[in-house]
Amino acid sequence: MAGIFAALAVVAAIQAARPAPPPTRVVLTAATDLRAGEVLSPEDVALVESAPELVPDGALDPAEPPFGRTLAGPVRAGEPLTDVRLVQG
Repeated sequence: MAGIFAALAVVAAIQAARPAPPPTRVVLTAATDLRAGEVLSPEDVALVESAPELVPDGALDPAEPPFGRTLAGPVRAGEPLTDVRLVQG
């Protein structure tokens, strides 16, 4: 019985010693290559988890999707969507 408890203690210690997973942030990205002047729809956007230091300034808030907004320029698939990529208005 003591051996079982010792093994459980070792497993618990290993679990506790593991580093916490790095923090991530959800980012809106282009699901496919998009053309300038295109009006964004839900099919054009993908949610991707990214390291916070890789998220560009002006990244769009996933809580406020840009559906119905017009792209000012082309965007490659996987590229984070930022405020400067959208026509103002």
